[in-house]
Amino acid sequence: MHNEKRAHTCEFCGKKFFHLGGFKSHLLTHSNERPVLCSQCGKTFKCNSHYKKHLKIHLPDSYHCSHCGRGFKDLGSLKRHEAYHGERNFLCSDCGKRFFTKASLDEHYRHHTGDKRYQCKVCEKQFIQCGQLHEHMRNHTGEPPYKCNVCSKEFKNPGTLKFHMMIHTGERPNECSYCGKKFILKKNLVVHTRIHTGERPYRCSICEKGFCDSNKLKRHQQSHKNLPPDCKDNAE
Repeated sequence: MHNEKRAHTCEFCGKKFFHLGGFKSHLLTHSNERPVLCSQCGKTFKCNSHYKKHLKIHLPDSYHCSHCGRGFKDLGSLKRHEAYHGERNFLCSDCGKRFFTKASLDEHYRHHTGDKRYQCKVCEKQFIQCGQLHEHMRNHTGEPPYKCNVCSKEFKNPGTLKFHMMIHTGERPNECSYCGKKFILKKNLVVHTRIHTGERPYRCSICEKGFCDSNKLKRHQQSHKNLPPDCKDNAE
Protein backbone atom coordinates (compact mmCIF):
# COMPACT_ATOMS: atom_id res chain seq x y z
CA MET A 1 0.00 0.00 0.00
CA HIS A 2 2.85 2.42 0.82
CA ASN A 3 5.17 1.45 -2.01
CA GLU A 4 2.75 0.65 -4.82
CA LYS A 5 1.53 3.50 -7.02
CA ARG A 6 -2.15 4.07 -7.68
CA ALA A 7 -1.85 3.22 -11.35
CA HIS A 8 -5.55 3.22 -12.23
CA THR A 9 -7.32 6.58 -12.44
CA CYS A 10 -11.05 7.10 -13.03
CA GLU A 11 -11.61 9.47 -15.96
CA PHE A 12 -14.94 10.62 -14.52
CA CYS A 13 -14.08 11.64 -10.95
CA GLY A 14 -10.29 11.35 -10.74
CA LYS A 15 -10.27 8.75 -7.98
CA LYS A 16 -7.20 6.49 -8.07
CA PHE A 17 -6.84 2.80 -7.27
CA PHE A 18 -4.03 0.37 -6.46
CA HIS A 19 -5.64 -2.69 -8.01
CA LEU A 20 -7.42 -3.25 -11.32
CA GLY A 21 -10.27 -5.17 -9.67
CA GLY A 22 -11.19 -2.27 -7.41
CA PHE A 23 -10.89 0.13 -10.33
CA LYS A 24 -13.30 -1.93 -12.47
CA SER A 25 -15.81 -2.13 -9.63
CA HIS A 26 -15.62 1.62 -9.20
CA LEU A 27 -16.29 2.26 -12.91
CA LEU A 28 -19.69 0.60 -12.51
CA THR A 29 -20.73 3.46 -10.20
CA HIS A 30 -20.53 5.79 -13.21
CA SER A 31 -22.60 3.59 -15.54
CA ASN A 32 -26.15 2.31 -15.57
CA GLU A 33 -25.03 -1.32 -15.22
CA ARG A 34 -26.24 -3.01 -12.01
CA PRO A 35 -25.04 -6.62 -12.15
CA VAL A 36 -25.30 -7.51 -8.45
CA LEU A 37 -28.70 -8.88 -7.38
CA CYS A 38 -30.06 -9.14 -3.84
CA SER A 39 -31.65 -12.58 -3.51
CA GLN A 40 -33.92 -11.40 -0.68
CA CYS A 41 -35.66 -8.42 -2.26
CA GLY A 42 -34.56 -8.37 -5.91
CA LYS A 43 -32.89 -4.97 -5.74
CA THR A 44 -29.82 -4.61 -7.98
CA PHE A 45 -26.51 -2.87 -7.31
CA LYS A 46 -23.53 -1.68 -9.27
CA CYS A 47 -20.89 -3.31 -7.06
CA ASN A 48 -20.50 -5.74 -4.17
CA SER A 49 -19.63 -3.02 -1.65
CA HIS A 50 -23.01 -1.34 -2.20
CA TYR A 51 -24.74 -4.72 -1.99
CA LYS A 52 -23.04 -5.53 1.32
CA LYS A 53 -24.23 -2.25 2.81
CA HIS A 54 -27.74 -2.96 1.55
CA LEU A 55 -27.79 -6.40 3.24
CA LYS A 56 -27.90 -4.65 6.61
CA ILE A 57 -31.53 -3.69 6.05
CA HIS A 58 -32.44 -7.38 6.04
CA LEU A 59 -30.79 -7.95 9.42
CA PRO A 60 -32.51 -7.29 12.76
CA ASP A 61 -31.42 -4.17 14.61
CA SER A 62 -28.63 -5.26 16.96
CA TYR A 63 -27.79 -1.89 18.51
CA HIS A 64 -30.27 0.47 20.15
CA CYS A 65 -29.88 4.08 21.26
CA SER A 66 -30.06 4.41 25.04
CA HIS A 67 -31.71 7.84 24.65
CA CYS A 68 -34.53 7.25 22.16
CA GLY A 69 -34.51 3.50 21.52
CA ARG A 70 -33.89 3.79 17.79
CA GLY A 71 -32.31 0.65 16.36
CA PHE A 72 -29.19 0.34 14.19
CA LYS A 73 -27.51 -2.47 12.28
CA ASP A 74 -23.96 -1.70 13.38
CA LEU A 75 -22.11 -0.02 16.25
CA GLY A 76 -20.65 2.75 14.09
CA SER A 77 -24.09 3.96 13.02
CA LEU A 78 -25.26 3.92 16.65
CA LYS A 79 -22.31 6.02 17.82
CA ARG A 80 -22.83 8.60 15.06
CA HIS A 81 -26.52 8.82 16.00
CA GLU A 82 -25.88 9.15 19.75
CA ALA A 83 -23.60 12.14 19.13
CA TYR A 84 -26.74 14.10 18.23
CA HIS A 85 -28.22 13.51 21.68
CA GLY A 86 -25.25 15.29 23.27
CA GLU A 87 -24.26 18.93 23.48
CA ARG A 88 -23.30 21.12 20.54
CA ASN A 89 -19.77 21.60 21.87
CA PHE A 90 -18.10 22.58 18.60
CA LEU A 91 -18.38 26.32 17.99
CA CYS A 92 -17.75 28.12 14.69
CA SER A 93 -15.49 31.08 15.48
CA ASP A 94 -16.84 33.03 12.51
CA CYS A 95 -20.62 32.91 12.94
CA GLY A 96 -21.17 31.33 16.37
CA LYS A 97 -23.11 28.35 15.07
CA ARG A 98 -22.63 25.18 17.12
CA PHE A 99 -22.30 21.56 16.00
CA PHE A 100 -22.50 18.13 17.58
CA THR A 101 -19.32 16.79 15.97
CA LYS A 102 -15.98 18.26 14.87
CA ALA A 103 -16.47 16.75 11.41
CA SER A 104 -19.69 18.76 11.01
CA LEU A 105 -17.91 21.91 12.18
CA ASP A 106 -15.00 21.38 9.77
CA GLU A 107 -17.38 20.90 6.86
CA HIS A 108 -19.37 24.00 7.84
CA TYR A 109 -16.23 26.12 8.21
CA ARG A 110 -15.33 25.54 4.57
CA HIS A 111 -18.34 27.69 3.67
CA HIS A 112 -16.58 30.60 5.37
CA THR A 113 -13.18 29.96 3.82
CA GLY A 114 -14.51 29.07 0.37
CA ASP A 115 -12.43 25.89 0.40
CA LYS A 116 -13.83 23.98 -2.58
CA ARG A 117 -11.56 20.97 -2.40
CA TYR A 118 -13.64 18.61 -4.53
CA GLN A 119 -13.32 19.19 -8.29
CA CYS A 120 -15.12 17.58 -11.20
CA LYS A 121 -12.61 16.08 -13.65
CA VAL A 122 -15.03 16.51 -16.54
CA CYS A 123 -15.98 20.21 -16.34
CA GLU A 124 -13.63 21.32 -13.50
CA LYS A 125 -16.49 22.70 -11.41
CA GLN A 126 -15.53 22.77 -7.71
CA PHE A 127 -17.52 21.88 -4.60
CA ILE A 128 -17.18 22.31 -0.85
CA GLN A 129 -18.63 18.88 0.00
CA CYS A 130 -17.81 15.48 -1.45
CA GLY A 131 -21.51 14.64 -1.60
CA GLN A 132 -22.10 17.69 -3.79
CA LEU A 133 -19.52 16.40 -6.26
CA HIS A 134 -21.14 12.95 -6.35
CA GLU A 135 -24.53 14.49 -7.07
CA HIS A 136 -23.01 16.71 -9.76
CA MET A 137 -21.39 13.72 -11.49
CA ARG A 138 -24.87 12.39 -12.28
CA ASN A 139 -25.14 15.19 -14.84
CA HIS A 140 -22.21 13.68 -16.74
CA THR A 141 -22.84 9.97 -16.27
CA GLY A 142 -26.63 9.92 -16.63
CA GLU A 143 -26.84 7.89 -13.43
CA PRO A 144 -30.48 7.62 -12.33
CA PRO A 145 -31.66 9.32 -9.13
CA TYR A 146 -32.28 7.49 -5.87
CA LYS A 147 -35.51 5.51 -6.02
CA CYS A 148 -37.81 4.34 -3.22
CA ASN A 149 -38.18 0.56 -3.39
CA VAL A 150 -41.71 0.82 -1.97
CA CYS A 151 -43.41 3.42 -4.17
CA SER A 152 -40.71 4.03 -6.84
CA LYS A 153 -40.62 7.77 -6.14
CA GLU A 154 -37.27 9.23 -7.18
CA PHE A 155 -35.01 11.60 -5.28
CA LYS A 156 -31.90 13.57 -6.16
CA ASN A 157 -29.89 12.57 -3.09
CA PRO A 158 -29.79 9.69 -0.56
CA GLY A 159 -30.56 11.92 2.41
CA THR A 160 -33.93 12.93 1.00
CA LEU A 161 -34.71 9.29 0.19
CA LYS A 162 -33.82 8.32 3.77
CA PHE A 163 -36.35 10.76 5.21
CA HIS A 164 -38.95 9.70 2.63
CA MET A 165 -38.62 6.06 3.73
CA MET A 166 -39.79 7.10 7.20
CA ILE A 167 -43.20 7.80 5.66
CA HIS A 168 -43.47 4.10 4.79
CA THR A 169 -41.97 2.80 8.04
CA GLY A 170 -43.86 5.23 10.28
CA GLU A 171 -40.62 6.15 12.01
CA ARG A 172 -40.67 9.60 13.65
CA PRO A 173 -37.45 9.88 15.68
CA ASN A 174 -37.89 13.50 16.86
CA GLU A 175 -40.27 13.73 19.83
CA CYS A 176 -41.53 16.89 21.53
CA SER A 177 -40.61 16.88 25.22
CA TYR A 178 -43.70 18.96 26.06
CA CYS A 179 -46.55 17.07 24.40
CA GLY A 180 -45.00 13.91 22.95
CA LYS A 181 -45.83 14.73 19.33
CA LYS A 182 -43.30 13.16 16.95
CA PHE A 183 -41.76 14.41 13.72
CA ILE A 184 -39.68 12.97 10.92
CA LEU A 185 -37.46 16.04 10.58
CA LYS A 186 -35.61 17.72 13.45
CA LYS A 187 -36.30 21.18 11.98
CA ASN A 188 -40.06 20.52 12.18
CA LEU A 189 -39.69 19.64 15.86
CA VAL A 190 -37.76 22.88 16.47
CA VAL A 191 -40.56 24.94 14.90
CA HIS A 192 -43.24 22.98 16.79
CA THR A 193 -41.49 23.49 20.15
CA ARG A 194 -41.86 27.25 19.73
CA ILE A 195 -45.61 26.77 20.18
CA HIS A 196 -44.87 25.69 23.76
CA THR A 197 -42.06 28.15 24.51
CA GLY A 198 -43.64 31.19 22.84
CA GLU A 199 -40.43 31.92 20.97
CA ARG A 200 -41.01 34.08 17.87
CA PRO A 201 -37.59 34.61 16.23
CA TYR A 202 -38.91 35.89 12.88
CA ARG A 203 -40.03 39.54 13.01
CA CYS A 204 -41.89 41.58 10.42
CA SER A 205 -39.82 44.63 9.45
CA ILE A 206 -42.99 46.69 8.99
CA CYS A 207 -45.10 45.95 12.06
CA GLU A 208 -42.66 43.97 14.28
CA LYS A 209 -45.11 41.08 14.64
CA GLY A 210 -43.32 37.85 15.54
CA PHE A 211 -43.63 34.38 14.01
CA CYS A 212 -42.33 30.92 14.90
CA ASP A 213 -41.17 30.06 11.37
CA SER A 214 -40.04 31.94 8.26
CA ASN A 215 -42.87 30.67 6.03
CA LYS A 216 -45.53 32.24 8.25
CA LEU A 217 -43.57 35.50 8.23
CA LYS A 218 -43.44 35.48 4.41
CA ARG A 219 -47.20 34.92 4.17
CA HIS A 220 -47.79 37.72 6.65
CA GLN A 221 -45.57 40.14 4.74
CA GLN A 222 -47.69 39.60 1.65
CA SER A 223 -50.58 41.23 3.49
CA HIS A 224 -48.61 44.47 3.78
CA LYS A 225 -48.15 44.63 0.02
CA ASN A 226 -51.90 45.03 -0.40
CA LEU A 227 -52.06 48.03 1.92
CA PRO A 228 -51.98 51.65 0.61
CA PRO A 229 -48.57 53.32 1.22
CA ASP A 230 -49.95 55.68 3.91
CA CYS A 231 -51.34 52.73 5.89
CA LYS A 232 -48.17 50.67 6.10
CA ASP A 233 -46.66 52.79 8.87
CA ASN A 234 -49.66 52.01 11.10
CA ALA A 235 -49.99 48.34 10.18
CA GLU A 236 -50.32 45.95 13.09
